[in-house]
Amino acid sequence: MNAQPFFSDASRLAALAIAAAHWQGTPFRENSSAPGAGGGVDCLHLAEELYAASGATPRFTFPRERMDTGLHVDGSKILAYLRGEWTADPQSAQLAAIFSEIETANSDDVLAGDLLVFRVGRSAHHLGIAVNDDGDFIHCLKPAGVTFASLHDATFARRLQAVFRPIESEVKEA
Repeated sequence: MNAQPFFSDASRLAALAIAAAHWQGTPFRENSSAPGAGGGVDCLHLAEELYAASGATPRFTFPRERMDTGLHVDGSKILAYLRGEWTADPQSAQLAAIFSEIETANSDDVLAGDLLVFRVGRSAHHLGIAVNDDGDFIHCLKPAGVTFASLHDATFARRLQAVFRPIESEVKEA
């Protein structure tokens, strides 16, 4: 059996939608992960929380950087981490096995549940998660907090650097 996108199952997609609604309106707070108006979250924590809540991944922790790192650094720790290149951290290889990088990164290739990696400044370090196949995604930005946006907005379309799709592990026939 070929590996299928994890969110091709309607109940999994519903779990993602419920998790996303739970975080909507949460303010931006660097290195935080508390939902709701009195809480706070950043884009990395939001992705971790949404994928864990929907069952796409076990709990994991992206490497942390200062929020202004993208203005000063050319390389992307997030991309290296998702591609399994951080050999010192076993989570990197685990995520590389869960997420399949989509070769062409444009809005026509995005499916619900895909992890979207955006360039901000000089490097790719902002994350969003597609909530449907039409290019709509959830993310967290300073100062707006958790909000929905669209890849049809030129601001996001031109900054999209990579798309990673969570895949379902192959099920062995009994």
